[in-house]
Amino acid sequence: MVLFVFFVAFNVLEASQPSLISRLAPPGARGAALGVYNTLQSLGLFAGGALGGWMLKHGGAPGVFAATTLLVALWLLLGWVQQVSAAKP
Repeated sequence: MVLFVFFVAFNVLEASQPSLISRLAPPGARGAALGVYNTLQSLGLFAGGALGGWMLKHGGAPGVFAATTLLVALWLLLGWVQQVSAAKP
C-alpha cells in the first residue's frame, strides 16, 4: 500500500511540475523555462545516480540512507519556510 501511494504521488508530481513551470513563466519564456527544467531534471538524474553509487561504494547502505535522510530533512525545512504565492491565472 505504501508503494502504491508513493507511485501515485510521484506520477502526480511528474505531471504537475512542468505544468506549474509553464503557468508561472512569462509567455515569451515558456519554452526556455521548460527547456531549463528538462535539462536540470536530466542532470539531476545523472548526478543522483553517480553520487549515490559513489556513496554506496564508500559508505555502504547506511551511509546512503543517512545522506538521503539528511537531504530529505533539508528539503522539508526549505519547503516549510517558503512563502506561498498565488499562481498567475
